[in-house]
Amino acid sequence: MIALGSENMLSKVVWFELPNAYQLIDLVIIGKSKINPIPQRIVHGTTIEILWTVFPSVILMFIAIPSFALLYSMDDVVVDPAITIKAIGHQWYIIPEDDLESGKLRLLEVDNRVVVAAKTHLHEKGFNYYGQCSEICGTNHAFMPIVIEAVSTKD
Repeated sequence: MIALGSENMLSKVVWFELPNAYQLIDLVIIGKSKINPIPQRIVHGTTIEILWTVFPSVILMFIAIPSFALLYSMDDVVVDPAITIKAIGHQWYIIPEDDLESGKLRLLEVDNRVVVAAKTHLHEKGFNYYGQCSEICGTNHAFMPIVIEAVSTKD
């Protein structure tokens, strides 16, 4: 499955690789004929050896320099949240890293439900969506069940 936004990159890579595939077929099949089984332009061709060494290096530099610039510029992003809660997520529960007093109960449910308005025919009926937390959190919460309760706009 191709991620969103990757289709354009895939077509660029395919069109870049088509001439390379043609050159490979030309060198292996067409270039080796019975008249000249070892083409001299390939065996003792200093020019072609320099080209197939320098050209990929230049391509890698054009890829690496913007990648490193982006990587280091992401370190400069300052996020100042209003509140930070640190928690350790286990398979079936979370443990806040705040100061917890022994014997005290903690409410881990949300105070307000999230309401998402949608202009479709699906919102006219109420039903429940069942899923796994891996769809939201990733593979470390693979078996944590989640329930989304869809209700009609009247409710």
